[in-house]
Amino acid sequence: MHQSAKKVSIIPYIEIELKVMIALPIKKVIFLAGFLALSGNIFAQNADSLLNDFGNSILKKMHYPNELVSRCTPTFTVLKITVDKEGEIANMQLSDSADPLFVVEWLSKKKLIDLSSLKKYIKKYSIASTEVLLPINYTFSNRSCSTMNIDQANCLRLFLFENSPAKGNFYVLPPLNLFRKITMSY
Repeated sequence: MHQSAKKVSIIPYIEIELKVMIALPIKKVIFLAGFLALSGNIFAQNADSLLNDFGNSILKKMHYPNELVSRCTPTFTVLKITVDKEGEIANMQLSDSADPLFVVEWLSKKKLIDLSSLKKYIKKYSIASTEVLLPINYTFSNRSCSTMNIDQANCLRLFLFENSPAKGNFYVLPPLNLFRKITMSY
């Protein structure tokens, strides 16, 4: 096996030595690629596990409105979270893009949703005295829905809150993708 080394400066004053391996056996290349892919996924899951726990709590406590299911309408919205100076959640509000039926369900179940993982996330990143935007994509699978009906007008209201655009500086979190398999009997 032949190796060549090259010094590369990534950041000023820090140099690393890259070793280029030539003629690696194919099994080692496949193993290395698989290991890197899996380890990347594991680290990504750990970084977002607090948000995933919050999403799982939403899925457990909220019932997706039957009328939205029968219309094959997913929900794409933004949850605006107001964080006070102590790093506590002072308020949570869905953007105007959420269907009124979804908003009613959210408001009726909001107190039942476990916020502990979201609070841990806020504390972990020392977020205080600001607002946080958390995009939420709530989709579902249903036999009668071959395609989802996405309302373009709702998409335009994604960053509107009470008919006013979101203004100021925000922490924008990675989207929370919620998925539920729904069976309906007619």
